[in-house]
Amino acid sequence: MTRTGDTYVRWRSGAPREGRAFPPLGPGHPAYRDVCPACDHFLGNGLPVQILAIGPTDDEARDRHRAGRWYSALALLFHAACLGSNIVDLADAEGAAG
Repeated sequence: MTRTGDTYVRWRSGAPREGRAFPPLGPGHPAYRDVCPACDHFLGNGLPVQILAIGPTDDEARDRHRAGRWYSALALLFHAACLGSNIVDLADAEGAAG
């Protein structure tokens, strides 16, 4: 799996892991040539994308996670459809993002 860099989101245990959906990535986006962890196709293939919080990456974040407090969780970018989202086109993604 190719990733341009780590992304973090503010998250806490018990909160929904899926973030909002975003319109398809354009050629200028840093993750355009990254692959979706679920389907191994390029994220820049014209489909809406969505962020998924994975969890803590260091001791401080793990302690905050266990205590149910907010922390910066590692997040990965997926195709929205790969996460089960019913957002299938740009207009739907723009409505969800707005």
